[in-house]
Amino acid sequence: MLLGELLSDKMGYTAVVQHDPYRIFVQTMGNVNSGQVVALFDEMKTMSDQAVRDGLTNATLKTGLFKRRMIHVAHRFGALQKWADFSSVSLQKLVKSFEGTPVYEEALKEVFTKDLDVDRLIEILCRIREGDFQAVKVETGGAATPIARLGIERISMKTDLIPPEENAGCSC
Repeated sequence: MLLGELLSDKMGYTAVVQHDPYRIFVQTMGNVNSGQVVALFDEMKTMSDQAVRDGLTNATLKTGLFKRRMIHVAHRFGALQKWADFSSVSLQKLVKSFEGTPVYEEALKEVFTKDLDVDRLIEILCRIREGDFQAVKVETGGAATPIARLGIERISMKTDLIPPEENAGCSC
C-alpha cells in the first residue's frame, strides 16, 4: 500500500495495488514504468520509521479494507445497527463521521494488527538500505516471469485503489 500511496502522490494517477507474500503488482491509470517503481523503493528505504507509518496510515485510510474494518468495528461497538442499509450512504462519509472516535482508532488498529505488518515493512526497508535486499528491474521482453505468472493466477480480492489527493499535480 505504501508503494501505491507514493506512486499516486508522485505521479498524480490512481494506483491499483495487488499483493501477496511474494509479489507486489502495481497498475496505474497513467504512464508509469518499472524504473520509476524501482526508484520509489530507493526513496522508501530512506524514509524514517515514522514517515513509513504515516504514509502507510494515509494509504490505509483510502482503502476498502479500512472501510470494511470500520463497519465491523462500528457494529461491535453498537455504533451501527447490524442490518444497517448502506445503499444511500457513502462509505467515505461514514468513515469521516467516525474520525477521531474510538471506533475509528480501533478500526485502524485492527488493520495494522490483522491485515498489515508495518514493523516487518520497516525491517525490510532497513534491510534494503543496508544492502541485504535489492529492488531491481528484470528485463523479460514483456513476458511474465514464472513467479509473476503464478501471482497473476492467484491474486484475487486483494486489490486496493489508492487515488491521488484532490490537489495533487503530476510532477512528471
